Amino acid sequence: MGGAARLRAGHQGGRLLLAAGALTLVNNYLPGSGHLDIAVLNGVALTAMALGAVALRLPWDRFSPRAPLLLVLVAFGLIAVSNLFGGVGAYSYAVYFVVVFVWVGLAQPPRTSFALAPLATAAYVLPFLVQEDRPANAVASVTVAIPVCILVAETLARTVRRLERSHAEVVAQREHEQAVVDLLADGVLVLDPEGRVESCNRRAVELLGGSSIALLGAPPPVPVGESGAPVVSHVGGRWLEAVTTELSHTRERVVTVRDISRQRALDEAKDLFLATSSHELRTPLTAIKGYLHVLQRRWDRLDDGARQEALRTIAERTDALVALTDHLLLGARAGASRHSVTSEPFDLGVAVQTAVARFDGLSQRHRTGIQLPEAPVRAVGDATSVQHIVGQLLENAVKYSPRGGEVIVGVRAEGSAAVVEVCDHGVGLPPGSTASLFSPFFQGAPANTREYGGVGLGLYIVRQLVEAQGGTVEAANRPEGGARFTVRLPLLATPAAPADDRVDDGAQVPPRLAG
Repeated sequence: MGGAARLRAGHQGGRLLLAAGALTLVNNYLPGSGHLDIAVLNGVALTAMALGAVALRLPWDRFSPRAPLLLVLVAFGLIAVSNLFGGVGAYSYAVYFVVVFVWVGLAQPPRTSFALAPLATAAYVLPFLVQEDRPANAVASVTVAIPVCILVAETLARTVRRLERSHAEVVAQREHEQAVVDLLADGVLVLDPEGRVESCNRRAVELLGGSSIALLGAPPPVPVGESGAPVVSHVGGRWLEAVTTELSHTRERVVTVRDISRQRALDEAKDLFLATSSHELRTPLTAIKGYLHVLQRRWDRLDDGARQEALRTIAERTDALVALTDHLLLGARAGASRHSVTSEPFDLGVAVQTAVARFDGLSQRHRTGIQLPEAPVRAVGDATSVQHIVGQLLENAVKYSPRGGEVIVGVRAEGSAAVVEVCDHGVGLPPGSTASLFSPFFQGAPANTREYGGVGLGLYIVRQLVEAQGGTVEAANRPEGGARFTVRLPLLATPAAPADDRVDDGAQVPPRLAG
């Protein structure tokens, strides 16, 4: 018997002693009780009530598991006294017997009443044996009274234990179900027929904010619709979708709440991507179509210079279309994680110089510089992918530096990493955009998308290519203005140089500039 069970048993015994004492007081003043020793029997009743009050105050959970059985000994003593001074006409002893064995059945394990049978017999029989005028059937009646009390106690004990086991199983099952529900990715609310929350899982508390105490007993903080109809709402900075299912047999409703913020943002980004890419494709196509129309209809009337200018414009717009198409295809491969990259040693400085050389001259307002260390930086990865990465970062730097300026690409070794750093003097990164900067379709200034152009895939492609080589990429604003993008790739481990050939720790190797 655990501490809580002992405490409950002791308090039950105290309440039953109080009830037995009160019933004895009533019995002492019923008709036909005039020949009884009322003073003694009243004393017995008051003693029982006092002991019951004490039992209600005792910390039974601190005592031995069998400590509540002391109340049985007290009850049997009171029975014996009541029997001795009550005579054959006293019915109070029967009250005590019933009370004692009912309590034993409620508070003690099965078969306890069998162990108490000798004490009960003694408390019943001994008072009659010391009386001179004892009833002839007093001793014989114990063969009926005691077995009946034991039968009542055993029936109660087994019933109570069966109910306790059933209750424990129900509690365990409920805890198991609650644990499963708490692990769900969606929030779950159970509403009573009046529409108030009667239970919820942990995820619902996280999505709706506050605490479970604040949710319980109150209307749900999200709008709910008819059964099966999803309702979308904006709560606590999240977009939530609530779907209701009605339980017909209890008239309760189960509401599942799902966070669709990411899905909604992705849908909006895809819509923006479609609109942006359509515009980006339409612009060069319109120019190509216009110049082709002019050439077709006015070829003979145009001089050679005008024809060459039209053809040069068509070629430029075609190159822009090819570049945009390559960009979209690269973004699609990035989204499908189908990048085919090699992993071999290469000179990081050479790969960066190649990428910058391809980009050089594409913008008249920007200057590109390269900072290279004196010693080559040998990285492990894919040189072609690194050229794509640097090209995307240069394009991004130029796009978000509308006033022009210098874009610096630096290469260095840092610990076990080969580092490429691209710095610009542009508009910098929007506040709070670091987490979403490398997501697909993200653009730094969506309100001015047409001002900066692009389809929002460049930095996403950069991240995919970098991570495919086991590297990392990060971005931050520069104190002097503009943004800094830092790519770290695995550095090729080189054997330690002999002691005579090592560079002194105090020496500094100056960078070399190219560009």
